[in-house]
This record gives sequence, C-alpha cells and structure tokens, in this order.
Amino acid sequence: MRALASRCVSTAAVIAVGSITIGSSATAFAQTAPEETTNTAVVYQKAQQDAAKYGINLPKLPREFAEAIDAASPQAATDLENARQAAATAAQNWFQSQADLQTTVRIAFQGATLPTMVANSAAGTTRATQATQAAIQMPEFKIDPQIAARNYLWVTDPISQILAGKLPGSGPVLHRVGGSWFDAPRIPEEAKEAAAAGKILMGAGTPIYLSQNTMCTLTAVGTDATGKKWGITAAHCAKEGDPVASADMWQLGAAGKIVYRDTAADYAIIEFAPNVEFTSHYNGVNAQSIGDNAVRGEQLCKFGVASGWSCGITWIASSLRFTSHAGAMPGDSGAPVMRGNQLVGMVNGGILPFPELAYHSPLQGAAFMPTQMTPMSRVLTSLNADPQRPGAGFTLWNEALAKTDTATAGTKTSATAGTKAKN
Repeated sequence: MRALASRCVSTAAVIAVGSITIGSSATAFAQTAPEETTNTAVVYQKAQQDAAKYGINLPKLPREFAEAIDAASPQAATDLENARQAAATAAQNWFQSQADLQTTVRIAFQGATLPTMVANSAAGTTRATQATQAAIQMPEFKIDPQIAARNYLWVTDPISQILAGKLPGSGPVLHRVGGSWFDAPRIPEEAKEAAAAGKILMGAGTPIYLSQNTMCTLTAVGTDATGKKWGITAAHCAKEGDPVASADMWQLGAAGKIVYRDTAADYAIIEFAPNVEFTSHYNGVNAQSIGDNAVRGEQLCKFGVASGWSCGITWIASSLRFTSHAGAMPGDSGAPVMRGNQLVGMVNGGILPFPELAYHSPLQGAAFMPTQMTPMSRVLTSLNADPQRPGAGFTLWNEALAKTDTATAGTKTSATAGTKAKN
C-alpha cells in the first residue's frame, strides 16, 4: 500500500508471542523469575524490556488493545506472563542448541508443522520449471525457506488469539504478515492439488511474492485476444522485471514477472508462465466480471493476505480514485475490491502516511484510517490506451468464459477439418 507505508510488506522475521522480530545481534534470551502481574500492558512492557536487552524487538501494543484484552478476559495478564516465560525458554533452548528455527522458537501444537504445500511433488516441481523455461524467459526466484516459514506462522498464545478476535484457548492463529494480528487466510486445497500436478493456481486474492522480499495481493487474472495470460497488482509493490511467485506455492518458483507499471494509476501488469492455472474462486473471492465504478455511500469489500475480508462504506468516489472504509494494511496492496461477484477496484494504500493507523486487528472496530482504491475502469482504460502495451485487451478470466473459448476452438477445428475433407 502506498500512503500507509503499505508499500506491501517486507518478509521480516516474525516469531513467538504474537510477533517477535529476531535481530542479528541476538545471542541469548534471559529468562527472569515470575513477578506479580497487574494487567496486560504492564506484563507486555516487561516482555519488551527483557527482550530488548538481547536485540529482540517486540511490536508496540496500543493501550486501547491492552485495555480491551483485560476487559474481555481477567485472566489475560497471567496467561500472557506464562506465554512470555514459555517463549523465553524456547528461545533460550534455540540459541543453545542452534536447532532449526521453525520447530524450536514458534509455539508448537498438534499438526503445526510447515505445510508441505506441494505434496512432496518433486516431479511436479520439475514439470513446472521445464514448462516455464520452454515458453517464457522468467527471472530466477529464490526465497529462504525460513523466511517463507515466518510468513506462514502458527501461534497459540492468548494475546494473539484475542487480538485476532478469538477467545483464549479457542485454537491456533495464522500470521502471514508482520504487524498483522488477524487470523490470516489459509492455503486453499485447490492450490495444493494444482501444485501436485506442477501447476501454480492464481486468481483474484492470491498472495504474491515480488522480488523475493515483498508480499502483496493479486488483483485479477485474465487473458488478451491471443489467449496470453496476464495478472494485475499494485505498481508500488515492485519494479519492472521483478519475478512474481505465489506466496501459497513459492516452492514452484517464479510464476511470472512484472512487464509494465503505471505509477499514476498505481497498477502493474504481470506476464504469467504457461504452468500458471487460473481460477475465479480463489479462497472465497468470486470474481466473475468487472463492475461499474464505486458509488458514494455504497458498501464494498476487499480481500487481502494481511487482513483478509473487510467491508466498509464508500466515502468519496470518482473515476480516478475512490475512498472506502474497508480496512487494509501493508500486504493488502493490490487486493481486489468487490461488489458481490463484481471486481470494482484494487487497494492502493491508506489516506494518511501513518502505518500505525492502518487496520491491524479486528478489535479496532472502525478505528482505522480509510483506504484509497483505484477503479478497475481506470486500469483498463489506461491498459488499452496503447494496443502494443503488455496486457492490452485484458479480459477478466472466469470458468464460463474458458468453457466458451474451448467450445469455440473446437468448432473452428471441426469446421477446418470438414473443409479439408471436402477438398
């Protein structure tokens, strides 16, 4: 996102209670004797002070959040103190043994191992790589598996559960973006099935990596008149030539590359590799058509990797930009903005340059700054202004259109065969 420093989100190391950033100077983690707890704010401040001595920075916990936590659960401060001690022990054991980060530092629970995501399909990965190199020259995409692991982090501590809008002890919470307290979107089963066959599934709402260290959200997928595959996301997420990979299936490598950017309208065009497969139903986003421009006063919804679904009233609407109270934060850049199953626009950023005012937790209610969005009509007008521009003639992909194209192709083939037979 642009104004809220949501220039997407860097794949920072985020671990343990809520989210903890590991600094390179960290060499040990002191475990202090339990002290009398008073409230969540006091306990959390102790955890910040203790961790700071060893190069570990805990994110700021807003006072309003702390008060809401104590009001919701009188036991919260004690639970947080216990979680702090458990995290200290886990971190200390890791520093002593140098064991693998993902299995020692994060809070373990039944079934919390990293998702295989490609179903151990080495053959599928090989097929995907060969298909990519055969038709389109893609830039190399590599990401440290541990960094990717920190963007798919399960936690079970009570403060993370409460800040995600869940009750303590209600089950694991998934964190995919640093600074987000939401229970993040999971990897859809259909994406795993596609990966097992060497395919990378893409659709509106797919989380994407750009240039190895940035995460944003895919706005839309579609084709041009020749059937070539294209995608759209926010321009400020990357620069031209950057590789693009699915953050759900990063093991399969680059799925495409940025080939064009319009910084005024803040959209970028992705050229996809042939092993990319489209869907119009990715993780609950049902993008069937392009909708008319937003209208002041109407309710619209967005879906992004950082904060999931959020809906809000449209405050300002024009053909160039519209402003909605559908909450967003870094990582949601490019997120599709929906009116039912119509794609109306894409998320650009907050209206103010203060990331702390973004939508970080469902406990904020409506207490966050509105979000700026670009209408899809503006994107398509710009895209089609030059017939030679990559992605010109973009048509939003959906299953019905794909079936029509297949049937048309079959009719043409039959007609051609009939003509040859007569000759």
